[in-house]
Amino acid sequence: MFRFNFRFFHSAIKRICILMGPAVLGQGVAQINVLVGNIIASFLLEGSISYLYYAYRLIEFPLGVFVIALGTAALPSFSQLVSEGKMEEFRDTISFSVRLVLFVAVPAMVGLIVLRVPIIHLLFQHGAFGYEDTLMAARALFYFAIGLWAIAGVRILAPAFYAVQDTKTPVKMAVVSLFANVGLSLILMGPMKHAGLALANSLASMIYVSLLLVWLRKKIGEIDTARIVRSLLQITVASAATGWVAYWVVGRTSWTNPGYWGEKVVVLGASIVAGIVTYILVSYLLKNGELSFLMRMFWRKRKPLRFEGELE
Repeated sequence: MFRFNFRFFHSAIKRICILMGPAVLGQGVAQINVLVGNIIASFLLEGSISYLYYAYRLIEFPLGVFVIALGTAALPSFSQLVSEGKMEEFRDTISFSVRLVLFVAVPAMVGLIVLRVPIIHLLFQHGAFGYEDTLMAARALFYFAIGLWAIAGVRILAPAFYAVQDTKTPVKMAVVSLFANVGLSLILMGPMKHAGLALANSLASMIYVSLLLVWLRKKIGEIDTARIVRSLLQITVASAATGWVAYWVVGRTSWTNPGYWGEKVVVLGASIVAGIVTYILVSYLLKNGELSFLMRMFWRKRKPLRFEGELE
């Protein structure tokens, strides 16, 4: 017969709490760094906090749509492979997950950098929010965006530590990242104002993901870094082409003064679509493995009978 059993001091519950506490802190370091930046921004010119807030909301879009979902889905797969003792497959899965998240994060980074002014212009340049405010928020978005790939990488590497029941190492690295963010913010806020705080956040994220990668390799061995680098080179080439095409299309209209919203929506939408098409086409020509995987997944759902074997 089913019945409730509230045994809060069960050894398994204690183990979950011990592992979960550090994990929450480790995954939340990005939000903590943003909070620290907002606190420091309160000592700068009026509007600095708003510029940082608007810019980071745009960074959260690609993170929320794909990166966080992938990181959440990766943990059960990682844990299962570790529990079954399949460490080679575990390392291969980590490598592939990193490549897949970079396949999305890098072009998203380039797109946000290239289209930062048009996006902020359309979303926020209304009423008291003028063109100068758009430029100030765009500066923050530029420096936030250059760290997007690092934040995305953390979402994959941190769960890899959790899979081997090591939640302390990501927390230690997060603390280093937090102190780096504070120190860099204090250094950069003078010459760069609020943009320096955004840059400090990105640099701290890069430090965090680099430390995680180094310690993970020490803990479980090589995760095929060479293959990650090769894929990243392909992604960089495709992203550069994407950025150029998007920049050319979006330059067909002026983004200084408000008005002509319909035309601007069409131009911005066309630049995004053109960029995506360019990215897929160049990645296809470069025979990028991550694109091939996504295409097989798409066609497997559309025509399951034609793709019944395991993915490579």
